[in-house]
Amino acid sequence: MPEDTTSLRSPTADVDARVGWLLLMSRLHHSDPGFALGESFNAALEAVGLRADRSAVSRWESGKVTPRYSVLQAYEQALGMPPGQLTSVVNALRRALGGQGLPTWMPVLDQKSPHFHAELDRLFDTLIDGPGTGPDWTSLAHHVAATETMYVPATAWRQISLRLVQQMSRSVGVFYLQRFEAMRLLLEHRVAHPWLLHAVGEFLDDPAVQIINDPMGVLELSRAPESAAVILDTFLTAKSLEVSLAAADAVAIKIEEDCYTDAQMLEIEKVISTQLGKPGASAAGFEDLVMALPERAQDKLLRQSRGVSGHEQLAQAAAHGERFSPDTAKRVSQRIADAVRARQPAANLYDEDKMTPRLIREAVFAARGSRTHYASIFLSGSPVRPPMAAALAAEIEDVGLDDPMTPRFARVLRYLANPPQEEQMLRWLPKAPPGVARDLALGLGHLESQRPLDELVPLITGDRSLLDRALLYGLGMRQALALQPVADDERQPTHVRAAAEWWLRQGGAVRT
Repeated sequence: MPEDTTSLRSPTADVDARVGWLLLMSRLHHSDPGFALGESFNAALEAVGLRADRSAVSRWESGKVTPRYSVLQAYEQALGMPPGQLTSVVNALRRALGGQGLPTWMPVLDQKSPHFHAELDRLFDTLIDGPGTGPDWTSLAHHVAATETMYVPATAWRQISLRLVQQMSRSVGVFYLQRFEAMRLLLEHRVAHPWLLHAVGEFLDDPAVQIINDPMGVLELSRAPESAAVILDTFLTAKSLEVSLAAADAVAIKIEEDCYTDAQMLEIEKVISTQLGKPGASAAGFEDLVMALPERAQDKLLRQSRGVSGHEQLAQAAAHGERFSPDTAKRVSQRIADAVRARQPAANLYDEDKMTPRLIREAVFAARGSRTHYASIFLSGSPVRPPMAAALAAEIEDVGLDDPMTPRFARVLRYLANPPQEEQMLRWLPKAPPGVARDLALGLGHLESQRPLDELVPLITGDRSLLDRALLYGLGMRQALALQPVADDERQPTHVRAAAEWWLRQGGAVRT
């Protein structure tokens, strides 16, 4: 079994080991038990055009050899996965944790081929005239990246850019990753880059806008100086906690890229200090930013946060890079990994698996939001997703909604939840603390279900809280039957009705 032995505090990871684990687990836990046998799987690979002997498969799945992009595509086809199920997850991992200079994987395209420009035209037409799919978006980005020169009218760039920002904000699962990868590649194109930044600005300028994190993520990816300036201005002038927290993570990334002056760093420190000094303040959500600041500022803010909600996790994050003590993180992660393995019939085919508890530990306990995000995405694209969602739900049932661990379990469940968890999430939601309830509401928005979600409406208080926004997100992403009555109800505050109307205009979750 492949193992990642890099330090938990390292900014990089052993990408080949993680990719090997993903390929191995995808094969062993396939619904066809015959794929666990080398000959059967090799025949399936050959049937989709990839000739590979058992030793080649072993080297890929052990993490000893880096598989080509075409190998990942062949695994997807042989295992009957949707296009991008592996390639999108792996590219996200490579970019996030591969370190400087590790390129994204792309198909080999020949721009001199007679079919190349015809396909490029088709992709532009498809994405301008209709919604398009995740594979359409990544294919467009691959073609644009492979083209030395091309002419695209300004109106086409504007339409394409705005549509990509709108769709990426509402995409889920692999379909989000496909659009995210397209966004990354197009941001590297000198003509597409400014159009995408303009589209983000246009999207966020809507006073009723309900999704902020993903558009802010586009500014995180952009290397343009004006992106860092917009992020900082958003953080310094934020009038709501959600905008402040969304910008905080982006500011942390730009600090690490050395984008701000000493004077600007002092302004950032003052904003955090002001937030911590407010009545009922919480340090939750500022961990990434505090850890990105100079040591002097870290020490000052840690002292100020004493007695404030979230201080203990902030202190643990600063000391160990995790939100709980290392012993606790290791013990709980192994317990969840054991529960996951017990739910997998094919687990008897391999010995000790050290990768699963490592990924669980990062997803649940890592202090850096980006590390928890990418570990959760990686797990969501693997065969451990269903048993891990069940294991996390069982943990919440066991420890209760008020346990200090529950917010971490609920955060990861937001990525992994499946329809079997819907009843539990709806039962917990009215009784959960606001932070836990928020993640439950967001997770409900990602589930495919025809349930009208009437039970969410009475929980909307109109107080402009993060929980209110999450409840509306759950209704909006599902385009639940309860959404239209909220928009029509004159008893609801104006901003709540405007939010419901925004969701009705935008549409629900993008799943293609």
